[in-house]
Amino acid sequence: MAEFASLVKIEELIGAADFKARMREVASVIPQVVSRNIPETLFYRNYLFSIDKGCGLTTALSCMKDLIAEAGVDDVTLTETALPAHDADASTLPRGFLSPGKYKITCVDISDWMTKSASVEFKNYLRTFRKADETTLYVFRIPLVDAALLKKIHDDIEDIMYVTDVRFDTLSFDEMKRFADSCAEGSGFAFDDDAYAALERKIAEERRDGRFYGFDTVSKVVQEIIFKKMLVNARGGVEDSVISGGDIDLTPDNEGRRTALDRFDDFVGMERVKRQVSDIVSQIKYLHSRSGATMPCIHMRFVGNPGTGKTTAARIVGEALAEAGVLREGAFFEYTGRDFVGKYIGETAKRTCEICRAAYGSVLFIDEAYSLYFTEDDGRDFGREALSALISEMENHRSDMVVIMAGYPDEMDTLMKGNKGLEGRMPYRIEFPNYTKEELAAIFMKMARSEFETEPALEESVKEFFSSLPASFVGGKAFSNARYARNLYERCQKTALSRCLATSSEVVLTADDLKVAALDPEFSPKKTGGTTVGF
Repeated sequence: MAEFASLVKIEELIGAADFKARMREVASVIPQVVSRNIPETLFYRNYLFSIDKGCGLTTALSCMKDLIAEAGVDDVTLTETALPAHDADASTLPRGFLSPGKYKITCVDISDWMTKSASVEFKNYLRTFRKADETTLYVFRIPLVDAALLKKIHDDIEDIMYVTDVRFDTLSFDEMKRFADSCAEGSGFAFDDDAYAALERKIAEERRDGRFYGFDTVSKVVQEIIFKKMLVNARGGVEDSVISGGDIDLTPDNEGRRTALDRFDDFVGMERVKRQVSDIVSQIKYLHSRSGATMPCIHMRFVGNPGTGKTTAARIVGEALAEAGVLREGAFFEYTGRDFVGKYIGETAKRTCEICRAAYGSVLFIDEAYSLYFTEDDGRDFGREALSALISEMENHRSDMVVIMAGYPDEMDTLMKGNKGLEGRMPYRIEFPNYTKEELAAIFMKMARSEFETEPALEESVKEFFSSLPASFVGGKAFSNARYARNLYERCQKTALSRCLATSSEVVLTADDLKVAALDPEFSPKKTGGTTVGF
């Protein structure tokens, strides 16, 4: 194979193994294309790219253009556009889309047509493309989807024109680390060995909400780290170009060397939950330490009403199992059940697997998990599709990932009964009771004392307020527990700040501040409505 400068550049790309293989094929035939003077041959081979946003689409297209230029086609134009989402004809295409040109590479995002790739309208678009200009190479772009959906779209396109699949797999952390290194180097900085663990945690935070854009997100993270590093340099009057873990984890560890379970003991109430979590961690730690011992599934169910500490306990579990050497990372990934469900056929399983891959070695916390158990009117049961993929991941990574599903007791029981394979893979069930009135008062005062001075009368007023709440209200399913106490405290804090700032006096929380805050209808036991999830 002749050596092409553009191919060398392609081989240096991070990831993109499938794309590299396809471009090697192109490079291998370029000498024949040149000797026979038939450059148009390269433009009959269209492509279907399955690639997520921010994962190098424009770079790949540019590399393809440069490689074709080495076949003597040096006037190739490159265009990226999207196919209109509505059913229409070619007259709705973007201006200039079908304009004449000697040779063109046109990338068309067809994501909105993935479930309609067999439609007459879509096929008419394809016929229009093919007839308009036979010296245009089309690259059809869709998100990274599972093999079955990719094949269907491929077959539907190939009814009209030849197309070659190119799949850009999800970036591994090693690949993201390489890219981060190159970004830092481009700005004159470098990461030391201790920085990578902190960088991985930072990237993990970006992935938790499901909106991760590959290289674009990594670049954003690195540039923010570099800015903060330069800020530290400026304040210290130094010139340090080596980024350490401490430069990335700018929030200090105020807990010192205390273990996760020790810190858990500091939380108000939850005594039975604390014992259960401690016992479970001890059991898993013991089995993990014994050579040849069979590790149980370590997935769990947390059942209880909102604000009862489920999220807090899940974080503690991850940290404790990481300290015990059971989990490699111990990071925490939080989603709701609906976050796993895609918008179209084929996206859900792929999305679920991506979420799980990011959580390997860590905790995957799924709040409102019962929302996966439903049936859509149109028969596309995406929730159960997500469950099937999730159960497979839970089984295949039963000792390297903790999946914790959380939600209301009754709904969680329905979820378990509705899927026979799920309950057996989640052997640990922990119930989170509503907080007592005394515990709610203690939670309020702990938050208050951690941030402000408080007058002696405030604590008694807080106890009286929570004691006055009806038992049916505090013990009800809709009560938001610690979130209720936190909201009341924040309203009390706001009242105190307004009062003290107006008189330029020191901020002290008083019993009168609480009385004013409690007048808000939000804190009335008669108020009904939505609940707040989380603690």
